Amino acid sequence: MTIFIFIFNKYFFRNNFKIGILHSLTGTMSISEKALVDIELMAINEINNIGGINGYKIIPIIKDSKSNVNIFSKETKNLLLKDKVVSIFGCW
Repeated sequence: MTIFIFIFNKYFFRNNFKIGILHSLTGTMSISEKALVDIELMAINEINNIGGINGYKIIPIIKDSKSNVNIFSKETKNLLLKDKVVSIFGCW
């Protein structure tokens, strides 16, 4: 198990983790979601300041869903397929 994790980390993540942050920064839901983006960025910054996760830094990729369900779907696909994030935070 330990060997698998080492190989997985070494070849999958290479240098850093990309994390998607997908919230409404504009539109009707932005009033409640902008604060969530700030909190998530603060947490990522704290983790990176203490050395990241096993030495890997977290790189946030922020997308605006514009309070539109169709844009949420489109940006989710972009984050996963184009940006190659390992996780997405957001999407009420």
